[in-house]
Amino acid sequence: MFSGEIMGSQSGLKVPVSPVAYAVSFALTGHYAPAALAQTPSADLDAVIVTARKREETLLDIPQEIQTISQEQLQRANLKSVEDFSRFVPSLTVNGTAPGRSGIYFRGVADDSSSFIADSSAAIYLDEQPLTQSALQPEIRLVDIERIEALPGPQGTLYGSSSQSGTLRYITNKPDPSGYYSDIRVDGHSVDQGDEGYEVSGVLNLPAGDNTAIRLVGFSARDAGFIDNVLGESLGGTFDNADVLAKDVNHVEYIGGRAALRWLAGDNWTVDAGIVHQQMDANTYAEDNIERTGRKYTNVRFLDERREDEWTQFALTLQGDLGWGQFTSASSYFTRDISYFQDNTDYTFYLSNAFGPNYVNYDLGPDPRGIGWDDRDRADRYAQEFRLQGETEKSTWIAGLFYEKLDGGFNFLTRVEDYESTPSFQFWNTNYGVEPGTTDNAFYNSNNDQQTEQFAVFGEVSYSPSEDWTLTAGLRWFDHTRTRKYFIESPNGFVTANLPTAKETTSDITKKLSVQYNFSENAMVYALFSDGFRAGGRNVVRPGTVLPPDYEPDFLDNYELGFKSRWAGGRYTLNLTAFRMEWKDYQIEVVDPGPLYAVLVANVGDAEIDGMSLDFTAYLWDSVDFGLNLQLLDGETKADSPQLGLAPGARLPFSADEKGSVWIEYTHPQEIAGGNFYARYQWSYMGNSLNGLPGVELDGSITPANLQPSYQIADAKIGLATDDWDVYVYVDNLTNERAVLFDQQSVPAGNITVNWPRTWGLGFSKSWGGN
Repeated sequence: MFSGEIMGSQSGLKVPVSPVAYAVSFALTGHYAPAALAQTPSADLDAVIVTARKREETLLDIPQEIQTISQEQLQRANLKSVEDFSRFVPSLTVNGTAPGRSGIYFRGVADDSSSFIADSSAAIYLDEQPLTQSALQPEIRLVDIERIEALPGPQGTLYGSSSQSGTLRYITNKPDPSGYYSDIRVDGHSVDQGDEGYEVSGVLNLPAGDNTAIRLVGFSARDAGFIDNVLGESLGGTFDNADVLAKDVNHVEYIGGRAALRWLAGDNWTVDAGIVHQQMDANTYAEDNIERTGRKYTNVRFLDERREDEWTQFALTLQGDLGWGQFTSASSYFTRDISYFQDNTDYTFYLSNAFGPNYVNYDLGPDPRGIGWDDRDRADRYAQEFRLQGETEKSTWIAGLFYEKLDGGFNFLTRVEDYESTPSFQFWNTNYGVEPGTTDNAFYNSNNDQQTEQFAVFGEVSYSPSEDWTLTAGLRWFDHTRTRKYFIESPNGFVTANLPTAKETTSDITKKLSVQYNFSENAMVYALFSDGFRAGGRNVVRPGTVLPPDYEPDFLDNYELGFKSRWAGGRYTLNLTAFRMEWKDYQIEVVDPGPLYAVLVANVGDAEIDGMSLDFTAYLWDSVDFGLNLQLLDGETKADSPQLGLAPGARLPFSADEKGSVWIEYTHPQEIAGGNFYARYQWSYMGNSLNGLPGVELDGSITPANLQPSYQIADAKIGLATDDWDVYVYVDNLTNERAVLFDQQSVPAGNITVNWPRTWGLGFSKSWGGN
């Protein structure tokens, strides 16, 4: 389904097929129609064209594991977010605590769930631009996306920092000057024990002469809520939340769009310019807490919460033929602003009662009510890449320059109701002269500003001494500088830690080497070595911290063997991959075991991950398509740090030993009511995993990680489609499985991020013109 052989827009038909058969089959499976295959059993099913190596190739050309999802597959499988499609990409894991606040991992290369300093081990790209943010990966709505490419394993040669364990690429549809096209889609859904949601989207492709086109995309969506804020008392028992009770409080609303321009500037040059904008508004009541309430899909909050996330990307890409090679210039700018309010009442109670008796600064009263908020979580990112690439009779090559500058930061505050009446404020007033009326009832404010600059030079050469053999070698030199300034006001307005600016530069080289042998044009084996990195840096530290102020780069060495094949003209595909990854001196974000509470990044040791993956698809009969994929992992740390609770042989977090999916699709070959009937069933499985590494508490004790149980989710869909319209009904999560996506290990315990309950939906789409 989502890897192996799928048809791409640049592939050509080897045999004639009817437009209806082609459209229905492409939407269903990404292959040619089974009916067409029955009529022309010698049909040659070409593979999708991908750009994983920054040039157009088929999957069988590339000696590395790649999984792809086409736009048609996203629509047919009702996949609307990274959390949705990660179920069908075995190498990809997603965990998050709120919409727009999640991390992604490939092949189990995960450190911690709540990192806000340490770099992500996996990268996200929107077309040519990296958008990666630690634990804050942008949530890209899947509207008018040409395809998604998941590249597991280190991609450091071509993609650089934060592509240590893999890269996730979103490729948008580009304007097409060859003809008019428009599309509208309407989808509505209702959630068991929840409310209703919808998505409306439209696409308009307008040629403006023979060489220019404009593409406009817009959408509005509401994801239904299903978590209720129910009546409950504070942990101290002196007040309740009766004034903020509400049902289905975790709904999320999206609005956004894209405007793109393509100009064919002569026979050999193309200019693409575009702007993408997306806005998300959500309550952050995203957790289920049975331990607190006694029933599922409920929680207790004492204050209203919200989360707003708005981002915009501007991009300009110039591509041209120089005669002896192809030139590409990709310029992009991304800006993002996040603000949120979260109820901290339970956590404030924990601080006050656990530490207030010994540390008066934390004495916030016997039963405090508190809220935390961030009014300036921002990111501004500029990236520029220049590439040259070409080919000879026996070789292909690519060389490039890359520059990136990222400015980001946050301003987080914790407010306590009537703070200036607490023993904590009286301490600051008596001993340090903090005046009443100056704190805005905020007992804590942390401000972080960080700037990153990165330069890189990269190149890759593939040489084929014969038709059967190909050797590939690549290098990337990088220079990465990170500057971070951090201060703390406790209480707000009174600086208690104004830490000196921390600056650190890392320079190194990443490498790639592969050998590929083609048994035929339809089967190959390969061996690959590649490595990826995350840059080092310097913590801003307080006096008395135990861990060192500097942390070094960590590297991931990947050893991979693979087999790719397609049989009977593409009727069957089989891909197998085996890998070992050695994670050297890996970074994690930890609480310093010293006397003061400080979050630092530290190198803690090595880890090893062994695994294998399988992908199989088959046309079992003329109208039935079947597929399955699977990944098996065995990942463990070699770190030995008793003060951090780490011991050799411990399991890495978020790395399920087994993850996979199965799907089967049927398309009726004859028309019914003017369309072709189709039916689809899909099932996915996630094995159990740990929710993080052990944690150090404020009192120095070690809290072990929690085991997140395995789960399985099944969906079904039926519809009637032609080449220009589709009407359908579906049921997601047929068995109403309550899957623990992330056990937050919060204070107090019990907050769990869960999947949607059983969801019923129906939808309609209609298109006019070409593709």
